[in-house]
Amino acid sequence: MKNKLSNKARKRLSDFRVDLNKVLDGTLITVSPEAYAEFVTQLDAPSEPSERLSRLMNAPLPWKSD
Repeated sequence: MKNKLSNKARKRLSDFRVDLNKVLDGTLITVSPEAYAEFVTQLDAPSEPSERLSRLMNAPLPWKSD
């Protein structure tokens, strides 16, 4: 059926998908004040040292040549 849609119909379907994505991007999640406080605490806490992150941060920058 999709192959038989006119260009105008396809454009409308595409617009619908874009509009739907905009609606979903505005999703509101409600949590208790305690859960929110715990979430913020975890965000504010320093990250654990990681070998993988260390390698990434110390990797040569491909756009710079020494």
